Amino acid sequence: MRLTKLKLSVYSSSLLVIMKRVHHAWQWAEEALPQGFTVFSFAEESRKKLRTSNIVERLNREIRRRTKVATMFPNEASCLRLVTAVVSEISDEWVASGRRWLIRKTDE
Repeated sequence: MRLTKLKLSVYSSSLLVIMKRVHHAWQWAEEALPQGFTVFSFAEESRKKLRTSNIVERLNREIRRRTKVATMFPNEASCLRLVTAVVSEISDEWVASGRRWLIRKTDE
């Protein structure tokens, strides 16, 4: 009889641990999955671009190239100003040329 109560106690405590993990997983799924499915709001040809990191790598190379010229920055804010200027310049070039990296379904 005593062994049965011990087994029941182990099973119930194990069940509580599993229920807590499932609850945490469920909470995560409720919060994260809708964000993950936003990719489907883009046109099918744009989804491939989201899977690759080519554009981010290109942007990082351009920032690295520009910051090599100014090897030392007096503070973090000056470095941030330069990087912001580089990103803004690239954005302006894209806007001026009419290029679009991603196309939303509503844009078609």
